[in-house]
Amino acid sequence: MKHLEGETMADVIAKLKAGDTAYRERFTVELRARLFLLVLDAVRYAHSRGVLHRDLKPANIMVGPYDEVTVMDWGIAKPIGARDPVSAAKDTPTSWIDSQDQRLIDTQVGTLAGTPWYMSPEQAAGQNDSLDERSDVYSLALVFYEWLALEHPLEGKSNLLEVLGTIMMTDHDAGVLTRRAGARGVPCEYVYLILRGLRRDRSERLASVDLMYQQLTDILDGKVPIECPVTFTKRASHEALHWVDHHQMLFVALFFIASGGLLFGTITLALLGIRSLLG
Repeated sequence: MKHLEGETMADVIAKLKAGDTAYRERFTVELRARLFLLVLDAVRYAHSRGVLHRDLKPANIMVGPYDEVTVMDWGIAKPIGARDPVSAAKDTPTSWIDSQDQRLIDTQVGTLAGTPWYMSPEQAAGQNDSLDERSDVYSLALVFYEWLALEHPLEGKSNLLEVLGTIMMTDHDAGVLTRRAGARGVPCEYVYLILRGLRRDRSERLASVDLMYQQLTDILDGKVPIECPVTFTKRASHEALHWVDHHQMLFVALFFIASGGLLFGTITLALLGIRSLLG
């Protein structure tokens, strides 16, 4: 296997959460978003080749010393649309939830394939044969939220059964996730993108990693989708600056006209004030 230098995204999250000054200076929110683009790029390439990862999580993503990113551990990857040979095995235990095997908290190969904390609802239900790109989209949205907010959306869930039940039966609370991320300085437009990837109903979820990649690229370029007063202000500011960049001479002319008008108005008011005082 190729030798990789660096540390996992999980390690970086832990150090950021612990308040490590050097890591906070290096891994700003914007840099983390740009690094996540590289994660999306790797997964969308895999999807273009017809392969699902199925075990996307911070511990499986390596960040190198020069901000290079590698998505690792493709051990349970499968062709999109292909029947999962492991899920069909007759010797798969049916009482896996009661098992104390640590593998259930990490990666279970069997009726469930993946890491429970990062499973899509359809993965959590054991529907391995019907998984498509949207399942990896869901897992990526969970990873992206944790990467930015430094905590998992299901933080506080106490056991495996509760985690799986929540994933399968409950939609994420948009208000809660937005507030928790905002407390960490995460712009709301990132959270809105994440929420589009966390729809429990696959038909409402972002349809592909490629679409997620494009929407994140747009946000980083300032093309923020308008979803609230904050995003409206950001989008308007971006459009105004974009207009200035493409009409610099006209902007300069308008600036001097406006400045001259303001100066003329100020002088006129001053003269009127002096005249009223004298007369």
